Amino acid sequence: MGTEPLDVRFWSKVQKTETCWLWTAACDPRGYGRTWDGSRVVFAHRLAWKLTQGPIPDGLCVLHRCDVPTCVRPLHLFVGTQADNVTDMINKNRSNTARGEAAGCAKLTTAQVHEIRKLAGTMSWRQLAKKY
Repeated sequence: MGTEPLDVRFWSKVQKTETCWLWTAACDPRGYGRTWDGSRVVFAHRLAWKLTQGPIPDGLCVLHRCDVPTCVRPLHLFVGTQADNVTDMINKNRSNTARGEAAGCAKLTTAQVHEIRKLAGTMSWRQLAKKY
């Protein structure tokens, strides 16, 4: 890697806007910045936290207040548990856990599920599977 210090290399890949500070280098498929910390590939927002706030306590996540995956602005980041992360996601309606026939992989409608449940005691599973 280069001879520049880690913090200089890191911040040179950040575009500061009026709101978010956006990571401009490599990102994962979900849009989160990824970078090399000198020993391994890490999330850019986690490295931003370490560079500005210090170590991340074991078992904690670095969460975004702004919900912009490429944002590395320290004021937009906070630490929390995985449960905090999930709660934050649900509270901000970022959960893509569609249920029932709204799920992309659904093979049955809600009406069909209700019908199967009604018929479950009168038909074998094999008969139900053949029917549906």
